[in-house]
Amino acid sequence: MSINPTTGGTPAQGNEFTMVDPVGSFVSTVTGVVTAPAVFFNNIRKTGDLVSPLVFSLICYAIAGVLGGVFALVLGNGIGRALSTIILAPIISTLFLFVVAGIIHLFVMLLVKPSGTGYESTYRATAYSLPISSLVSWVPFIGPFIGFAVGLYTIYLSIIGVRELHSTTTQSAALAVLIPVGIFLLLGLCLFILAASVLLAALGMNS
Repeated sequence: MSINPTTGGTPAQGNEFTMVDPVGSFVSTVTGVVTAPAVFFNNIRKTGDLVSPLVFSLICYAIAGVLGGVFALVLGNGIGRALSTIILAPIISTLFLFVVAGIIHLFVMLLVKPSGTGYESTYRATAYSLPISSLVSWVPFIGPFIGFAVGLYTIYLSIIGVRELHSTTTQSAALAVLIPVGIFLLLGLCLFILAASVLLAALGMNS
């Protein structure tokens, strides 16, 4: 008997992460999302399971946190920083993902006007996409550069996820994802300019 992946109440479908086989399904999920995102998101349920993507994202951030913390110790950055990287960073990143998904879903509601899908679908698209970059961002010295490149790709993955899970067009999904990304970048730029201005003013006062 076939089961519709858009309904809940059954084990995770296709190659989606599942606690029944956490290691194997984690590997297949990462592989599916990265290499065939349209197929992956089209084959998983749209609603009915927040736990699987939540645990998947936590594992991604935990892997990055542990490896990053170990290298922080090796490089002599202190045990306090290492512990915060290992313990706090994965938890904060996982919780922040709910906020990011909420902001994206606001634009999904405005631009896509989904029918039969809601915040959960947007969260699933986000939680299976964005944490992927953390798996490489921990690499010392070159990690941030690799993470930035992979991060751009995860934005594309999020667009595909929103498109498939909300059954909308690529254009609408892209706008729903890229507008919040643009807002975040603009806020980051403003904060950078503000911090630079304060620093320059402080240096000028001390000269």
